[in-house]
Amino acid sequence: MHQDLQLPKHLILFYMKLLFKAPAFFLLSILLLTSCEKDNEPEPTILEGKWISVEQKSVYYDEGGNVLYEVSNNDPVIKLEYNRNKMIEQAGTSSSVTSTFSITQENGKDYITYTPDNAQGFPGAKMQLIEVTDSQLILQTVTPFGLYEENGEAREADKLVKTIVYDKL
Repeated sequence: MHQDLQLPKHLILFYMKLLFKAPAFFLLSILLLTSCEKDNEPEPTILEGKWISVEQKSVYYDEGGNVLYEVSNNDPVIKLEYNRNKMIEQAGTSSSVTSTFSITQENGKDYITYTPDNAQGFPGAKMQLIEVTDSQLILQTVTPFGLYEENGEAREADKLVKTIVYDKL
């Protein structure tokens, strides 16, 4: 004698619903996972756009913090173009350099670090963001050593602070 195994009606309905919903849940999870890739893209910043240098100032200091020499000019003119996490720089008539950049904060100060795309193992340049508005960008570097020329003679400084002011085009 053969006896048919009968599942309760509520279990049959549960498994049928699960069977029909499983593909939908699978597709939904794939869509959610692939949409996360866009979340990794950097957000546009106030830096985005084209900038041109309008002033470059170099100040040389001795070990006591006294100014030894100061020079202000805008030679060569530097052009920057920021797009998401990429920056293209052209100084004067030289060829342009494309870099990846990131903005970090240290001791309450904002810094921007550039790593040229074609420089393997190069640590990149780090500049302090002194000011950034819709129309002006001011960057500054501090190096523990600097050489300058005064009265035709090469001189040494204990610190060089270079500030570059850019206007947005």
